[in-house]
Amino acid sequence: MAGAAPDASSGQRGLSSLQVTGGEGFYPAFDADILHYAVRCADGTTLEVAAEAGESSATLELLHDGSRHTGAARASVEVQEHHDVAIRVSDSVGTATTYVVHCIPTDFPDIVIEKRTAAVSDGLLLMTPGVRRSDPPISFMAIVDNNAVPHWVMRPNLKARNFRRYRDGRYSFSERNPDGDEPTVILDADFEPVDRATLRGTLNAAHTGGHDFLVLDNGNYLVMSYYPNERDFSEVVDCSKVDRCTSDADKETDSIIQEVTPDGDVVLEWNSWDHVKIADCTVHRFPDDYAHLNSLHEVDGDIVAGLRGCNQVLLLERATGAVKWQMGGNAPMRPDRPQASTGPAQFLPLRDDPLGEFCGQHHVTVTPEGQVLMFDNGSSCHGARKLQRITRVVAYDISSGTEARWVREYRLPEADGFAASGGGVTALANGNWLINWGGNVQDANGDAMPDPVAVSEVDRDGTEVLRIRMEREGVAYNTARVYRERESDLAIPLNLP
Repeated sequence: MAGAAPDASSGQRGLSSLQVTGGEGFYPAFDADILHYAVRCADGTTLEVAAEAGESSATLELLHDGSRHTGAARASVEVQEHHDVAIRVSDSVGTATTYVVHCIPTDFPDIVIEKRTAAVSDGLLLMTPGVRRSDPPISFMAIVDNNAVPHWVMRPNLKARNFRRYRDGRYSFSERNPDGDEPTVILDADFEPVDRATLRGTLNAAHTGGHDFLVLDNGNYLVMSYYPNERDFSEVVDCSKVDRCTSDADKETDSIIQEVTPDGDVVLEWNSWDHVKIADCTVHRFPDDYAHLNSLHEVDGDIVAGLRGCNQVLLLERATGAVKWQMGGNAPMRPDRPQASTGPAQFLPLRDDPLGEFCGQHHVTVTPEGQVLMFDNGSSCHGARKLQRITRVVAYDISSGTEARWVREYRLPEADGFAASGGGVTALANGNWLINWGGNVQDANGDAMPDPVAVSEVDRDGTEVLRIRMEREGVAYNTARVYRERESDLAIPLNLP
């Protein structure tokens, strides 16, 4: 990529008009205060650009060729599908404002803003628009603003998910190979690949999983896996209550977490078999994938692990991997397994929850307020929720250290269906929740929704302030996770022709 990022300018906006033809679907409508626009471009497309400044004496510089014009500019620019066309406008008082037209691939989905209020958070959305099941995979990585304009798009070699940014400026995403291996690719601040994270030590790297991944505060990687093992469950579960009690290494997988250094040294290795009570894990995919770890989060130096298959959330002691507390399930840990070094694992019963349980959950985090936040799919339930089809985002207060008290929730409107799998939520700095609704949104009959909501943002009162769906030529797209970052923190380089 070449060129400089758009200026963080102030004062009078420079252009009074901007027209772009030759591509497909230029949007949004021009507004002097909107600096970013999008248009679909195939490789070799010629864009015709016409711009006029609000001040007749202003200088317009076309950044792709460095040409300078007074008052107005016209240009024919040949572009590729990821190019940016940028115009820097300098007025008589020295204010410089840069407008950017971003080319996006012709098969990139339409990002439709169905609702947006003044209460929506500032910043850019990191997402992986794709089609849940497609052959070949349809997948993108994108950084998108609140006008649905992608400031950056990448077409990965394979299906990507969980595209996120870290405090040190790096990014990561998981890349799913056809054989099921899902290593994580680490990108630098300019989006160039600098590392790949997989299982290390004695474990086969080919079994690396991509449901979640973290670059920890100390720079180490937190990697997960569904690792094949042969198990006999007869000693730890009542075999009369399950379909079968044995497995083989071709089918059964333990859930494993490794903390590894960038140099490949294993700092911690944790296995679900050593800790979880298997009787809580017989509803989802027992015995073939009994625990199904699907989320990781670092809090105060320890690790929060979400086990969808057990309807459990665990806090793992970083130094030893022992369980410090557990939410969900019926009792803490296996009684024959090690306890936390600080004492027995604390079981946090749910209080005041109108549904009585969470189940089939994704993307569990602990907020700065000390609340456990999760995307509660409502699938693979144990209790009364077996008969309900309710998906929600829910938060529990665990500050007492002895219980998990329901705080608030947001439910997918009934007309928009039930998210049986996938989904995620992050807590934003202003207390809003940023939600992605997964890739399997169903109606009351269990059929796929024709136009499912992809992303929502809701405020503390449960009011939806942003609603997005994504589709292309009648095919619904979704994103595996969505994150929001301040635009000033992302130095997105221009990709000039």
